[in-house]
Amino acid sequence: MRDAIDSGLRGEVDVIIPAFQASATIERAMDSVRIQGDVVNQVFIVDNASTDETSEVVRAYIEKNGLANWQLMHENRTGAPAARNHPLPHVSANWIQFLDADDELLKGKISKQLAQLEHANGDVIAGASIHEHASHQLTEKVPLEEVRSALISGRCGITSSNLFRSKYVKLVNGWDEKLSSSQEYDLMLRIWKIGGDFLFDSTLLTVIYEAGSGRITTSNLPQKWLNHCAVQHRMLIAFRETSHSTCDFNEWLQAHFSCIRILYQHDPEKALEFWRAREFEGFIPEVNAANTSAYVKLFRLLGFEGVERVRKVLRKL
Repeated sequence: MRDAIDSGLRGEVDVIIPAFQASATIERAMDSVRIQGDVVNQVFIVDNASTDETSEVVRAYIEKNGLANWQLMHENRTGAPAARNHPLPHVSANWIQFLDADDELLKGKISKQLAQLEHANGDVIAGASIHEHASHQLTEKVPLEEVRSALISGRCGITSSNLFRSKYVKLVNGWDEKLSSSQEYDLMLRIWKIGGDFLFDSTLLTVIYEAGSGRITTSNLPQKWLNHCAVQHRMLIAFRETSHSTCDFNEWLQAHFSCIRILYQHDPEKALEFWRAREFEGFIPEVNAANTSAYVKLFRLLGFEGVERVRKVLRKL
């Protein structure tokens, strides 16, 4: 097995936690790392220009628990990608667990995922997660097991639920600091493009707290969908070079089209730019959860721009 891993050895994983205004949740995240046991090598907690007591809380936690292999760092450039990149030169373990400060790893998360490497190669392990919303409603997200479909449909895990081989994160120069969302999917696409292998874990081992403050999913929806469409379009271009199956490519187009439809509600001009890409020549949407049969009939008559204009008028009535 390439770079064989013995998940029973100490220190196979370095953990990186970016923390911005996280003093209310950071102890929960740190507790969830401590219960992972000896598999953890080093922990880097990066205070990302916080103005609350995050640094003080982290410093006291490290001192109280005698955590010699834990380190508090500071990154003044705002944004999680910059904070995640900051410790990369100091990472020495084979694997990296990125953990957002308002999320939580369940006991055994890391060791159970690494155990898969006894049977198969992998450079990204995409994990399932439990999502707790502001209303305390819980939903479960389980990854698909075909990597291209998983990536373009957004079902390839999420930052905190996944594990990344450190060698590959470094080979692609880490996280794109210009992106404010869809960051992990951009990172995984770049790892896939250089030949990284993906494994999939359907066990629910991570809790994502969707009510976390500052998440772009709640603070800037137009930018979120623009980023998502841009990353998906790069996926389509890359996937086209690796598949000769019309059926597969149409499946990926359907996923991208659903994203474009949502972007149109926020930024029609940008949505139309994606729609006019050559990949959509001759495309017809399928009836599915996103497209009703009435929508598809109108699409055949009026085209994408026409049917979306009709829908916009109808919403105003």
